Amino acid sequence: MQYEVIRYFTDAQDNEHAYREGDIFPREGHTVSNARISDLLSGNNFQRVPLIKRVTNTSVKKEKKVEEAKEYTAEDIMKMPYMKLKSLARQNDVDVKDREAVDIRNELIEKLGL
Repeated sequence: MQYEVIRYFTDAQDNEHAYREGDIFPREGHTVSNARISDLLSGNNFQRVPLIKRVTNTSVKKEKKVEEAKEYTAEDIMKMPYMKLKSLARQNDVDVKDREAVDIRNELIEKLGL
């Protein structure tokens, strides 16, 4: 069964991975328990509202990888506010936990080939 994100959230059980409206949950390569799915479907979560819904249509858009990375330059990333930087880094599987912004920026620039 597939689920679609209906409200932005970061998954505390997946290294704070950011899910945006329209993303597929769970992301490719990550498994979650039935209890976790129930929590996100029901609103039994931190936001207290449903965050995902069941979808049966297999044509639902795939998770956004490298969020329009072609739109960013190395200069954009160097000037990017920290919270936006963290979000972009998480979307591109760059670890942000306990890391300085400069290190996150450098790894993200390298990973995106900028």
